Amino acid sequence: MQFRFNYWNRDFFDALEGRDAARLRTQALLLVPLCGASVALAVTSVWGRMTVQAQVARVADHPSDRLLGGRRYARLAQIQCEQQIPEYRIAQDVRIVTGAPIDFALGLVSSLLTAIIQVLWNVGGDAAFSLFDYRL
Repeated sequence: MQFRFNYWNRDFFDALEGRDAARLRTQALLLVPLCGASVALAVTSVWGRMTVQAQVARVADHPSDRLLGGRRYARLAQIQCEQQIPEYRIAQDVRIVTGAPIDFALGLVSSLLTAIIQVLWNVGGDAAFSLFDYRL
């Protein structure tokens, strides 16, 4: 989307500089689907990150069962700190432990896709495939 937004900026300001009303109107109308697609991708990214974090937290062998078993909850209740609720502290710790690696992995995937799509595609040109007598 950033790649497409860069091209849109170029075309929009070229139309503005050339005082071309038709191209300017076309670029203004093109902004709506670009913004919609950008918002949809951002929402999908947040949803995917939260889903993966939830799955990793479930796989982590139920940390609340391990940390609260054997009457540990009684000892945790005696500790004086800001968060008195053990479940809250456990949930916060799990979020911290799962958040950074997931953000790192998603950033790595995003960077690889950016490199492959934007750099290699533009340098290498178009790719042609044949599928059931259709050329793509």
